[in-house]
Amino acid sequence: MVGENEAVRHPARVGERGSSLVEASLVALFILIPLLCGVINYGRAYFYSIEVVNAAKAGAQFGAQGTGLTATGITGMQTAAKNEAPDIVVSCTGQPGACWAGGSPLATWGCECSGTNTPGGGTNSCPLLQSSCPVHLVYFVYVTTAASYTPFLNFLGLFPSMTLRGQAKIRLASQ
Repeated sequence: MVGENEAVRHPARVGERGSSLVEASLVALFILIPLLCGVINYGRAYFYSIEVVNAAKAGAQFGAQGTGLTATGITGMQTAAKNEAPDIVVSCTGQPGACWAGGSPLATWGCECSGTNTPGGGTNSCPLLQSSCPVHLVYFVYVTTAASYTPFLNFLGLFPSMTLRGQAKIRLASQ
């Protein structure tokens, strides 16, 4: 007879020793580690995407100060955009992180008729567009940014590189 404090052995469970350890390690390997990598990569991509969008806004705000309608103003808008995103490097080296893609940031200016959203182009076509505008001509500055993001933790190739984009357009006073 078994006493009150004595442990009862179940012979059927003897062969299952260590199975919970194997199951826990499989769950960690195939579920928890990729999930952790995904959370880290998503957070970093989100951080860089905020920088890319803010860089476009900063470049357009610089151009809206009245300096955007010249060649030096365009260069200034691009410089202001790059200065707003210090964590994005100039050249891609294949290392994890973000780098400017495709000559980004790109800045331009143009004009359009007020009440429309149809761009009239740059310096050469704005005077031509003015005669066809029913109300008045509105100048704008436009900055687009793009950065290539390479994931920090690429577990089993699950997280591909991606391109993060931003754009900002500011309409200036009517001319």
